[in-house]
Amino acid sequence: MHYYLITLALIFTTSVYSKDFIKPESIKIDKKIVGIVKVSKAKVQNRAFPNSKYVVDYYNLGTVIDLEYCDKYDWCKLKEKNLYISKASLGVISFFPEEIKKIKKLTVPQQNIVRAVKVKETTPTQKCIKLKRINLDENDILDSKAQEKLFTPYYDRCLSSKTIKTFLSDISKYYMDEGFITKKPYLKEQTVLDGEIDVSISKGIVEDIIDANSSSSEAYIKTAFIFQKDESLNLRDLETSLEMINRVPSRDASFEIKPGTLQGSSIVEIKKKDNFPVHLNIGVTGEKSIRDENPYLTAELSIDNPLNINDIFKFINNGSTVQQDYQSQLGKEINYSFPLGSYLMEYIWYDFEYKQEVLGLNDIYVSSGTTVGSTLRVSKVVHRNQNNKLNIALSILQKNTKNYFSDELLEVSSYKTTEAKIDLTHTYVQNWGQLISTYSFHKGTDWFGARNDSYFDSTTKEKLQFIKHTLSANLYYFFSDRSYQFNSNFHLQYSDDHLYDNNKLRVGSYYTVRGYESSYYGDSGGYLKNDLLKTYYINVYPDFIQTISPFIGLDYGYVKCGEITTRACGKLVGSAVGFKTDSKYLYTDFTWSRALTKIYNNEIEILFRYNLNLKF
Repeated sequence: MHYYLITLALIFTTSVYSKDFIKPESIKIDKKIVGIVKVSKAKVQNRAFPNSKYVVDYYNLGTVIDLEYCDKYDWCKLKEKNLYISKASLGVISFFPEEIKKIKKLTVPQQNIVRAVKVKETTPTQKCIKLKRINLDENDILDSKAQEKLFTPYYDRCLSSKTIKTFLSDISKYYMDEGFITKKPYLKEQTVLDGEIDVSISKGIVEDIIDANSSSSEAYIKTAFIFQKDESLNLRDLETSLEMINRVPSRDASFEIKPGTLQGSSIVEIKKKDNFPVHLNIGVTGEKSIRDENPYLTAELSIDNPLNINDIFKFINNGSTVQQDYQSQLGKEINYSFPLGSYLMEYIWYDFEYKQEVLGLNDIYVSSGTTVGSTLRVSKVVHRNQNNKLNIALSILQKNTKNYFSDELLEVSSYKTTEAKIDLTHTYVQNWGQLISTYSFHKGTDWFGARNDSYFDSTTKEKLQFIKHTLSANLYYFFSDRSYQFNSNFHLQYSDDHLYDNNKLRVGSYYTVRGYESSYYGDSGGYLKNDLLKTYYINVYPDFIQTISPFIGLDYGYVKCGEITTRACGKLVGSAVGFKTDSKYLYTDFTWSRALTKIYNNEIEILFRYNLNLKF
């Protein structure tokens, strides 16, 4: 008749030299002793003697070890290795299949056994204790569905070192995949006669987040890592917060996770390098000829971290350098943004002015107008892992447009509008590059005093309270020879409503389908813009040209004809060639484009466009 004796811990309370103790060599272990490290770092020694000079390695919390035996001097010998580890640093599960007669011959003082349990008599066909349940202690991450998926395959299996190793490894992998890299499963001393095993989870909390230089939690840390202190350490959350710090162009930061002063805790140390925080970009864009007498100028002033909370302030001014006789335009924009943890707050204010001369039969008239608008946008990173990031954003856009003819206000075309917008953006990153996809839902509203559709009579078909959907995708693909790159921009718009001009889709320009001076426009449509480029790395002192990238492009666009737009719609195909240069101080883009299909029966011609941008 066979019995199983299962003991999880023998704690000796009398002299270690007592003759009444069980000697390890007196029982055949049958290679079924498993130890799980239950301290942060367990010392591994080449001699079973308490002296640091014999330490040769360390095992981390949760490490599963096969043991040959544990001796009476509180040391356990690693299986098939001449190494030893203190039993006090382990949770030990031991399996001793022996005949009951051998057990009875041993004299073991009862006061020296803390937990020793005899299993009921089994039949010869019962060779094991089957695993019935795995209980997680101090678990705040794994929900019931995740536990069922992880543990169900192990139920009704025989308890063995292999089974224990495997399900502990699966638990650890789950936490790692979810970003909880400091949470580790381990076993405490326990009995497993009922087929249940209690698995403890190290807390893995963030004790503090500090600056490496000041050893304090500065303002830029408090805003980026808000709500993370004293919570479970999650690598994905740390990466998101670090991304918020590094969004500031003049700052390059990284983090290091160090052991905390509390058991199972960590201290996150931020190392950063700051450069000059003020940036100035001056750009000029011309068309048709390098000698364009009316190029478009842009100036952008950017200040990093004005409040030291990873914030950015921008002021942008643009317009024509020489006002033409028949038109002029001028725009100003102020942009301020700052993060709070995984949230990004952004406010934009802009003012756009235009002036256009209209030739009448007997006189010249001036048509002019202003549009003052603002946008409040709140975005949040809702999910991320090694290859994916999902971001959701809510925006409120307001515009107040006023149009004049010969200084007389045109009330019909002068009004306020309000638009609510929801963006869902997915970023997919691989070794070959990345794909950024965005779905947007647009809803025109009458909030904040915006004009309502009831202002117009029933004959007006365009709507201010409209609904439209847009889908865009940007692909950046690198070939095995990474000097070759393929870029593709896709945009699609759909609406069942008749839209005003400023909400319509316009296709036929440098940014959509190249080769066209005029554009098609409508409520629904889309375009695909493609470039294949080759980058050459060169060095020209003083770093005005570091790379030069010749490219060829092919674009396609389509605007759906509707009840109102019956002529300015259809298919467009365009092509482009050119080159771009980039460096620390200068970016340039020279593009020659040609339409491949006619628009409005206009003659097809080659268009030239250049852009120069100085960076300070």
